[in-house]
Amino acid sequence: MRRDDDAAIVARSGSSPRKQRVQLCAPIDFEEWDRRFQGGLVANRLPYGFDQLEGLEIDVQTRVVASPRRSIRGLTGATGARASGPDWAVTWDERSAVAAIQEGIWAPRRASGLIWATDHMERSQRAVEMRILRRYMRQLDVVWCLSRPQVDAAREWLSSGQRSRPRIEFLPFGINTTHFAYTAYPDAKMVLSLGNDPDRDPMSVVAAMSEVRRADPDVRLIIQSTMLEHAPPGVELLRSISHDELLRLYGAASVVLIATRDNTHVSGMTVALEAQSVGRPVVMTATRGAEDYLLGEPGTSVAPGDVRGLAATVLALLAEPDRAADIGRRARQYAEGGHTATLMMTRMSDLFSLPN
Repeated sequence: MRRDDDAAIVARSGSSPRKQRVQLCAPIDFEEWDRRFQGGLVANRLPYGFDQLEGLEIDVQTRVVASPRRSIRGLTGATGARASGPDWAVTWDERSAVAAIQEGIWAPRRASGLIWATDHMERSQRAVEMRILRRYMRQLDVVWCLSRPQVDAAREWLSSGQRSRPRIEFLPFGINTTHFAYTAYPDAKMVLSLGNDPDRDPMSVVAAMSEVRRADPDVRLIIQSTMLEHAPPGVELLRSISHDELLRLYGAASVVLIATRDNTHVSGMTVALEAQSVGRPVVMTATRGAEDYLLGEPGTSVAPGDVRGLAATVLALLAEPDRAADIGRRARQYAEGGHTATLMMTRMSDLFSLPN
């Protein structure tokens, strides 16, 4: 029977097609996450905005998984018994995908993000673990990457010798731009840097901030990092901050500074989008793929390790507050137009509809 005949039958019967069911598997206490959401401590009701799928006629279920048993090096590859359930089992990253497979979580189709593996490949790190991880990831139907440069590397790594799967696509990251609301550009000068993932470069941030302070002693300088033992005079070091403090700091910042070492997963993308959503210019290391997460204002991206370039770019923005405020307004429009959690989940739903 043709599809249009099927549609006519549905219309005559008054019924509607069954919602697609997606099970989000993550090492997260979802009840605690919901309490934090109700208290305004996280931006989305489900991590990464997966709750936005529900507005796209997708039924989202959740399931807690443990971290992968011991290390990936010790995995056996067992997949467990298959049982009826959701249409898709979905994980955000590769380690959660391994954990879900280890625990026997199964669905007719499975999808996951691939976040860090391409950098481990490129740096020839954890060779044994990477071979075992590849065996797990090849069991998936769809893999998404948050960075364009990752896609070709992931396709070569996962599809070599494979006839049909997994299918690998680029998925632009998005945030809750309503939660990270635009605020007016501040009068006081303050430079803010946030983030702790392993590819951050806090030493370059500190060195650049020191140069900024020598040139303009009136600038307040704040770095949040667990990777530093101490900061030089004139630079405030925060170990951790609450969510309310995060929003306050974004609002008080004149410039947000993100320095990373070379990587393909765009370390710092979340901070870059949150800062732009609030309406702040971002100065960021120009790693591969970073251009997909920045407004594209000329001169605000600097080569990895270029401390003088970072400092000079920050100082130029501080010296022209009207220009910086204009960049921030356009950055807000950029975030709203292409990097909301709703858009990300809309694109993800398209991945669930891709043919094999």
